[in-house]
Amino acid sequence: MRTCSKIVSIHHVNALLPEHRIVSSSWTLEGNLFVSDEFGNVWLVAIEANKLYSVVKSKIREHPKNKPIVVTHKSGVIVVNPNSEITVCINKYLI
Repeated sequence: MRTCSKIVSIHHVNALLPEHRIVSSSWTLEGNLFVSDEFGNVWLVAIEANKLYSVVKSKIREHPKNKPIVVTHKSGVIVVNPNSEITVCINKYLI
């Protein structure tokens, strides 16, 4: 049997937010959220723990002309940074 939709429950979480503007996000199957800021830094917002974990730290310090993209895949995340470089991270918080 294939499922074409899921029921989503949204509730308030008291986790810290990154200091820069969020430009990309992607939900995991477990209900956690990966977010990326305009510089390519990536965090995992662990919903159940109400915590923010740093996953990728960018070396970019000036405002880039391209926006990064973050996409969850299996037990990790695929990140395309503002320089169009691809990084794959297996996240220990999802295993």
